[in-house]
Amino acid sequence: MRSRDHGTVTHAILCWSAILVLGGAVWAQEAVAKFDFGTADSPVRTGFTQVTPATAYSAAQGYGWESTEGLKEADKVNADDLQRDFIYWNAPKGDLKGHFLVDLPAGRYWIAVFAGDIQYSRAELPFDVLVNGQPVIEGWRNRRWEYKLASAELPAGAGPLRITFQSSQEPDQRYAWWFCNGLMVLATAQREQAEAQVQALFEQMKAERYADYEEVFPEAAPDEGPITAQDRERGYVAFARDYLKIVYPRTRPSDEERSADLSCWAAQGEHEPLSFAVVPLRDLGTCTVKVTDLSSGDAALPASCWDLRLARIARQRVGRHEKKFRRGPKILDPGGQAAVERGDTRWWWLTVKVPEDQPPGIYRGEVLFTPEKAQPWRCTISVRVLPFKLEHPPGEIFGMYYGTHYAYYPENQAKHFQDLRDHLIDTITLSSEAPTGGWEDGKLKLDFSAMDKFIAEAQAHGLTGPMPWGGVRRLPGLIPKGLSDAQWDEHYKELIAAVVKRGKERGWPPLLCYPVDEPSNNKERIERASKRMGLTKQVPGALTYCTPNNIEGGTKLIDLMDYACWQHLSANADTRKMTLEHGNTFWYYSSNYGARTSIPRFRSGFLRWRLGATGMFYWHYQCCVNDPFDDLDGNHCDMYVAAPSPQGPRPTLGWECEREGIEDVWYLRMLERLIKAAPPNKRQAAAEAQATLDELRTGIVPDGKQNLEIPEGWSPATFHRFRQRIAEHILKLR
Repeated sequence: MRSRDHGTVTHAILCWSAILVLGGAVWAQEAVAKFDFGTADSPVRTGFTQVTPATAYSAAQGYGWESTEGLKEADKVNADDLQRDFIYWNAPKGDLKGHFLVDLPAGRYWIAVFAGDIQYSRAELPFDVLVNGQPVIEGWRNRRWEYKLASAELPAGAGPLRITFQSSQEPDQRYAWWFCNGLMVLATAQREQAEAQVQALFEQMKAERYADYEEVFPEAAPDEGPITAQDRERGYVAFARDYLKIVYPRTRPSDEERSADLSCWAAQGEHEPLSFAVVPLRDLGTCTVKVTDLSSGDAALPASCWDLRLARIARQRVGRHEKKFRRGPKILDPGGQAAVERGDTRWWWLTVKVPEDQPPGIYRGEVLFTPEKAQPWRCTISVRVLPFKLEHPPGEIFGMYYGTHYAYYPENQAKHFQDLRDHLIDTITLSSEAPTGGWEDGKLKLDFSAMDKFIAEAQAHGLTGPMPWGGVRRLPGLIPKGLSDAQWDEHYKELIAAVVKRGKERGWPPLLCYPVDEPSNNKERIERASKRMGLTKQVPGALTYCTPNNIEGGTKLIDLMDYACWQHLSANADTRKMTLEHGNTFWYYSSNYGARTSIPRFRSGFLRWRLGATGMFYWHYQCCVNDPFDDLDGNHCDMYVAAPSPQGPRPTLGWECEREGIEDVWYLRMLERLIKAAPPNKRQAAAEAQATLDELRTGIVPDGKQNLEIPEGWSPATFHRFRQRIAEHILKLR
């Protein structure tokens, strides 16, 4: 057993010079015991004592597990020595407890319990911590790597301090679970002192983590201009920029951007972003941004139609797992007012939501940037409102992976749903939502109350499309043990039938039974998916869904998938043809982690259209690792489009651009319908419109794997040029 502490914990306590024992109480400014729980092979954090599942208690050693039976270990590798690994226990059901013992002098203590899986949220698996048999932490739904403090008092002659871990007894429990990454025992009666010690450890770990990463820098744009003496006298440079061109902290404007105005066009009811940036050459103090009312003749586009956001500059991981980062934007914070110091270029997003009844016309006004310590900057802003309203394309689905077990602030669920609808999302996945209950006296009795509530709230916000239902994976846990294979199959079908019946009674959207995620060509996963989807298809009214991330594996399951949602790399003309030939629906899914612009717009828009997919899902609405505002504190990047905050979701660059991609599809589908319905006197206009669609189609290979980025030769201008041409054709054909 390896340890970076020398000697036993008992020896460490006796030799600790900072400890003062007065009247049976222990007071100290340092931890008297620090344990790193993990595997025998994973590194141990400096100053901590290693604990593995095999570390049994002995009086000579002074610490260890009362019983090592059933204890398991995990190591997620890419993180701090304390964060990366943990000891855990899990089982389908049960209440096996883990008792960790440590010898200490009599006294009062605070215990810091560290827990967190840097790869997954464990919020749906609550656990408890007890000290000497008394609950001190109950129902810990762990969503990130974090700690909780618990007070303890050890009377004289009481023996070792006994720290117990156990699964919380929850009626909706998926399976029994507890885990722990480590412990600190702090000899202080003051919670504030304990908090300070733990926070100091966290700050040290953060500094070490950043030191382990290499910073990379985006290449400078060739058209960037120099900073002039006049700029320095003014104190800053302000410039307009296409929102698809990312502004980094070192970005400088081109001459064209310095003199450009802000202008866009949009249909009635449409969102459209504009952006400008500021290079602060000295401290500008508090800066205010405002958009005036815009006018067109007697009509006005009020300032209240604008959402003002400021891009937050933070370390962003380069790649999903690599230990490289660049400083750049991702999250868009409220931007009406902000302190701006000398240094990083700051980037504002101004998004207009055109009212659905807005009269068409060209509306003009100004954006005002007013620094506290410099002269203001004014820029003309114009919005052309088109004389038509975009309509949701019939039969099309725009979806988002949504997991309640990932939510940092579940109380904001209604705000999440509204945000999803504001970004034109029709439906979401159901992750852990499932009925509870089982068979009593041979009769199936299920409680749908939690599921009813969740789906009803989603529907109330307009999320009414077919819902891939991952909660179906919980149903086998409701089936009695000891059944024959044939009996098990009948019980499974009875559960599916009960859910279908409930959905019809309550008016739910169609639930798409989703028993296996990304089966690849793994034999075990293919067999499980085949069996469960096969049983589901025997139930009248039940529908199946799967996410083939491997063409060979997907081919084996294609006849069982009512909805085949192919992974980005496996979505192409061939898999579409195969899906349609089996009479199934062809969808695809991709990723949007929020820090890019052109790519999420392309994937959700022009690429989706070119693939011929009638549905698309993105991963993920809010899948965070530890601190959602720190991309380097886990073993992979944070994967979300909307950052969680107590006040509600905060959009990312990718989230805003995904909506633009969805609107691209709406424009394309509207034009296709108009071409098809064109009367004889508009055949020439229809032919010209079709030529534009043919040009666009020819320029995109119908293969997701060949379109990991935007097509070669595309630029931000390409997106706007095609959107404008499509809109012009719509105007002619209307």
